[in-house]
Formats: sequence, C-alpha cells, structure tokens
Amino acid sequence: MHSSSYSYRSSDSVFSNTTSTRTSLDSNENLLSVHCGPTLINSCISFGNESVDRHRLEMLQQIASRVQRDSIICEDKLILARNALQSDSKRLESGVQFQNEAEIAGYILECENLLRQHVIDVQILIDGRYYQADQLVQRVAKLRDEIVALRNECSSVYSKGRMLTTEQTKLMISGITQSLNSGFAQTLNPCLNSGLTQSLTPSLTSSSVTSGLSSGMTSRLTPSVTPAYTPGFPSTLIPNFSSGVEPNSLQTLKLMQIRKPLLKSSLLDQNLTEEEVNMKFVQDLLNWVDEMQVQLDRTEWGSDLPSVESHLENHKNVHRAIEEFESSLKEAKSSEVCEFKNYKILTLTFLSKNTSRNQERHLDTLHNFVTRATNELIWLNEKEEEEVAYDWSEKNTSIARKKDYHAELMRELDQKEENIKSVQEIAEQLLLENHPARLTIEAYRAAMQTQWSWILQLCQCVEQHIRENTAYFEFFNDAKGATDSLRNLKDAIQRKYSCDRSSSVHKLEDLIQESMEEKEALLQYKSTVASLMGRAKAVVQLKPRNPDCPLKTSIPIKAICDYRQIEITIYKEDECVLANNSHRAKWKVISPTGNEAMVPSVCFSVPPPNKDAVDFANRLEQQYQNVLTLWHESHVNMRSVVSWHYLVSEIDRIQASTVASVSTRVHVHPRTWGTLWVEFESALN
Repeated sequence: MHSSSYSYRSSDSVFSNTTSTRTSLDSNENLLSVHCGPTLINSCISFGNESVDRHRLEMLQQIASRVQRDSIICEDKLILARNALQSDSKRLESGVQFQNEAEIAGYILECENLLRQHVIDVQILIDGRYYQADQLVQRVAKLRDEIVALRNECSSVYSKGRMLTTEQTKLMISGITQSLNSGFAQTLNPCLNSGLTQSLTPSLTSSSVTSGLSSGMTSRLTPSVTPAYTPGFPSTLIPNFSSGVEPNSLQTLKLMQIRKPLLKSSLLDQNLTEEEVNMKFVQDLLNWVDEMQVQLDRTEWGSDLPSVESHLENHKNVHRAIEEFESSLKEAKSSEVCEFKNYKILTLTFLSKNTSRNQERHLDTLHNFVTRATNELIWLNEKEEEEVAYDWSEKNTSIARKKDYHAELMRELDQKEENIKSVQEIAEQLLLENHPARLTIEAYRAAMQTQWSWILQLCQCVEQHIRENTAYFEFFNDAKGATDSLRNLKDAIQRKYSCDRSSSVHKLEDLIQESMEEKEALLQYKSTVASLMGRAKAVVQLKPRNPDCPLKTSIPIKAICDYRQIEITIYKEDECVLANNSHRAKWKVISPTGNEAMVPSVCFSVPPPNKDAVDFANRLEQQYQNVLTLWHESHVNMRSVVSWHYLVSEIDRIQASTVASVSTRVHVHPRTWGTLWVEFESALN
C-alpha cells in the first residue's frame, strides 16, 4: 500500500497540548479518519474573522444540527438496547434462554455507524472553528463511552448465558445441526466452542472509532477503551432439538448499507462556490473510500448457510459499488482539486478489484461447500430425530414396520456415504488451499463426521431394540396363545369327559382311549410351557420407557452405545441407574462414576428380569398343572364308571342263576367270584 503524509496546523487550535498532527494514509489508526480533509479545508478555505462567509456558516450549522439530531437517535437506540439487555438479564436469572442478543447487536451496529459519521462531522466543525464544536465533542465522547459500556455489559450477561447445557452437549458437536432444525437458527456448538464464534456486529475499539479523530479530538475522549465484545452464537436446545437466535439476528447480518458517493450535481443547488462544491465533492469521495476500506477489511465469512449467503450478498454489493466508483473518479478528475493525484493513488490502492474478486471467490467456494454440507446435515439430523424420538415402550407394537423402515434406512445410508465423503473431500481441499474461512469449514467438517458417527451408533441401538422388542412381544403373544390353548383344553376336558352311571359303557371305553391320546399331547405341551418359562427370564422391561408409568424407585439400566457430554461420559455395556423417566426420549441417568445427566433413552436397555413376564410364565405353568390334574381326575372317573357297570353286570348275572345252572357249572364259580371281586375293587377305587 502506498503511503503519503499530510500535515497541517490549525489556525486556532482547540486541542490540548498539541498544535499539529501527522496522519499516515496506510496507518490502521486512520481507517475512519477524514484523510486530506483538514488539508483541503485549510488550503481552500480561510476562516479569518473578516472573511467568514454566510454560506459556510450555514453549512457548519447544518452539520451541527445533523450531529445533534443523530445523537438523539443514537441515545434512543442505546436506551432500547439497555432495556432489552435488562430483560435478558432477568431471563437468565430465572433460568430462561435469552432472546434479545441479536436485537441488541443491531442497535449497537446502528449506533456505531452514527458514531463514525459523528467523528467525521465533529472534525469538520473543529477545523471550521464552529462555536459549539466543544459541546458536540463532549456529546460524541459521551456516546462513545456509553456504547463501550453497553458492550461490556453485554459481554458479562451473555457469557453467563452461554454456558454449555446438557441439551447442547447431547450430540457433542450438534450446534450446526440444531441450527438446521430451527430454520437455520444459529446455535452454540459444544465441541467447537468459542473458536467458531464470530461477531454479529463490527467491533468497537479504539482503532475503529477514535482513529477518525485528530489528536485534539482524541484527547477529549476517554483514553481507555476496553476490548471489543464478540457475541457468540446463542445457546439452545434439540431434539428438538431448539430455539437459538431470533429471526431478527439474520436481519442483523444484512444491515450493511452501501451508500453511493454524492454526485457533484447534487451540490450545485446549495449556494456554494465552485471551489467549495469541488472541495465538498472530493471530501465525500474520500469519506466513501474510508467506508469501503472498512467494509473490505471487515469481510466476514459466516458460520452457517444463512450468514454465508448474507455475507456473499453484502460483498457483491460492495464489489458492485467499487466497480461503479469509476464514474465518480472521472468526475473528480475534472474538479482540479489540490492533491487529487495522491487521492487517486489512495483510491486505487484501497479499492483493489483483485482483492475484492478474491474475497468474492472465497465466499462463492465457501457457499458451495456450506450448502452441500448443510443439506447432508439436514438429512442426518432428520434421521437422528426420528430415531431418538421413536417410542420403544410396550405401547408401540409396530415392530415389523420399524424393522422394514430400518432396513430401508440402512440402504439410504449406504448411498449417503458417498455424498458425505465427497463433501468432506471438498473441505479438505479448501483447507489445503488455506481458505480464510478455516474455522467455518472445520466446524462443518467436524459436525458432519460427528453426526455421521452418531447416526451409525443410533442404528446399532435401533437394531438391538428391534431384537429385544421383537422377543418381548413374541413372548407375550406366545404366552397368551398358550394360556388360551390350556383354557380351551380345560373346557374341552370338562365338557367331553363328564360322565355318570347313565353313561354308556361302550362310549366310556371309547372316551378313555381318546383321553390317553390327549394325555400324550398334553405331556408334549409341557415342553412349550417350559420354553416360555425360560424365555421369560430373558425378556427386557419396556414399561419404564413409558412416561405414563413413573418410576417408584430408581432401576438399573445398561448402555448399548458410547455417549459423551460435558456432564457425563458413558461407555457401551456400562451399568447405569435410571433416576427419572418422565420424558420418553430423554432420561435422567446416573453413570457408574456417579455423574447425573439427561441422556437419550435410545442409548439404554432396561435389562431383565421383567416381573410381568416372569409372573405370566409362572401362572402359565400353574395353569398347565391344573389342566393335567383335571385330565387325570376325568380319566379316573370314566374308568370308575366303567368298572361300576361291569360289577353291576356280574351281580345281575349271578342273581339270575338257578341251582341247576350253578351245579352244572361248578368249575366256573371260582372265576366268576374272582371277576366280581376285581370289578368291586375297581369300582371302589
């Protein structure tokens, strides 16, 4: 950058302890200074007591009125900002998320813009020996101090509200991802932390505000200026993960206004001499150069898609304005104002089109990368939300449908893997090229890696839940089927094998034969009951997953994946404690080390024993024994009735015998009496 120096001596210095000042055009301390302004004024205008022109006085009065008017506007905005800050301070004390940070940032930005113009205007008034210059200097100094103080208060309040919460650390690096959920709301990234935070408003520092002042003006302001406050991204929650920055925060990113240089023709109707018109016209061009340099030096890259798009749009406006500035340069050439040659060199240096084009190229490549990364993160985050919010309690029996959905998801993940790798390769290439938005690129790259790893872990959790819930519902379905079968068998035995003395012997003998066959089937059913009793011991608990079934006491749970937060670290297979199940998707969990935090319930399994399953199996086994006993009683009863019929038949036959028939069949008597005795005993049994 070329460097030129100008010096002047005020004819009536109002500065303390100094009568002259030297400014360097390539000094960072003069980015907002009125370069060449005092020189042009002093060289073209003489403020002698006898030559004060009425038109000059009117111009100075207009500038003073503008300073007073804009100061009132600035004071009003500071009042609004303080009121909003007090509201957020009360919210934070109550444990509620703050809401006004973006709005306050907008107020501060507007006040800074007004203050920069004040610096220029007051300097002109000082050099023009305006009689109220001292009062206006003090007013501008007071405004500067109030803005700095407000920034310090913002830093104090919002740094407290930006502490990491359990919800924010849930996905470790889901700040970007959460912003996608809430319409691109910006959120704090727990893992990338403060490195990703970028200011929503330009910083207010001694070099950016007081640099526009001459040494005399600076001496009237408070010398100490605290470091700039850099607001980060407001903290929030997922799952839905969210609230984040208010929509107005995106408007803050678009507050940049590119004013066009004044046309020389617009100054001709102000009753100024041609020399004064030329001076004022060139002075405005110099001011415009300063403003454009500030915009170029403050090029920001954004931290998410909306901010990147906003910065890209703003830079295009800046670049367009730089290209259109050529017409103003041509008009200035004809003005023949002193030192115009140096002014032209300054302009060409500050408004380097190559620099502007490079910045636009960087923004274009960043926008392309962030757009693709955002699309992938949106998809991953949507899938994550579905898996984390899925109901794995006993109320949801659609396991077959979930199994089909999971199979389809795995196929989609196979396809997405190539897209993720492609975006990651773009990030690597941009970093190798030393892209200036390294923090944003690294943030998205890390977010994609973390979110991809997290979704794969969730898929493993889902697969285990599918297996466990399938076994759960299959057990209870099979147990219910066994109960129904035994109940039907009991009813059939009672109905089919009920008999008395009126029952036919032949029918009873047939029923006895059938009952023996049913006994074989009943004995074989014993293995089914035994299997269900064994399966009952391995059935997981699903009722604790239902918030409608609050825990009476804490119960053990088992981690089925790794999970890390600031407050807690859990590893797969860890035995943890479920302290509260009032939320289906998030549980209050105590780790083996005693740390407590809210953790997604999908990360845990509630291990056996399941009391309902064990009790069901025990009842089933008892029911089986009851049916077996009933069969035995019915079988004995039928045999007893058959024996009774045979006994009665023998008795009737003996009673019907005569002496003659008995005497002729003496050899039969012992056998007859033996049969009678057997039937009698059988009947008794």
